[in-house]
Amino acid sequence: MEEEKPLLQLLFLKDDKNQSVEVEEVEELDFANIMCRLNHGESVFISRKRKPKAKLARSKQGARVLRTHLQAKISPFSPF
Repeated sequence: MEEEKPLLQLLFLKDDKNQSVEVEEVEELDFANIMCRLNHGESVFISRKRKPKAKLARSKQGARVLRTHLQAKISPFSPF
């Protein structure tokens, strides 16, 4: 069985008046392209694309405990 390569996300932040952002998903990095963009004043961020996690079902009791915990961390005057 062939193992899948993890997808990488490349974010290119352009130095134009609109501050454009370009996103690419790739399996391998093209360092020549990245260096060219950096030399033209763009910022480059590289991140691994994560697989979506399966949602876990929570009981009402579990949700209540989590909510109480968050409430204590945020503020005693929180509207939660």
